[in-house]
Amino acid sequence: MKLVMQPTDFSLCGQACVATIAGVSLEESIKAFGTRGGTHSRHVIKACKQLGISCGDKLIRLRKGTKKPDLCMVMFHFGDRINTHWVVFVRTKNIYGENIEAYLDPSHGLHFGYPKSEIDIRETSFLPIFEKATNITYNYIAPWECLR
Repeated sequence: MKLVMQPTDFSLCGQACVATIAGVSLEESIKAFGTRGGTHSRHVIKACKQLGISCGDKLIRLRKGTKKPDLCMVMFHFGDRINTHWVVFVRTKNIYGENIEAYLDPSHGLHFGYPKSEIDIRETSFLPIFEKATNITYNYIAPWECLR
């Protein structure tokens, strides 16, 4: 799984996340969405299914005690609750057999644990993806190489 970045100053995070999971270009993902710019969960689900990705039929609200699946698209809300952002969440093992949790953020890159910010950022819901995550790469460097 190679992280597809969204162009600066464009609202293509949903399209970039689906492209990351599907292993297609950003343009192919945009074509599956049928739109550029902001997306709703129904657009994401439609595009996933069109690209052959098995996913849930709706977003699942994150509540206390809710565990995210090993592969999903997470929706973040910012302090004002109007602006949202999609990222890919992956739970897997590194080459040493250690568990890792990574966020593949199409506008900020790869994170192990989502970074704290001055603004209020909350994971509010996720769309489960029923595919197995393959090796994660970012700029052709596997993330576990950054752990040692």
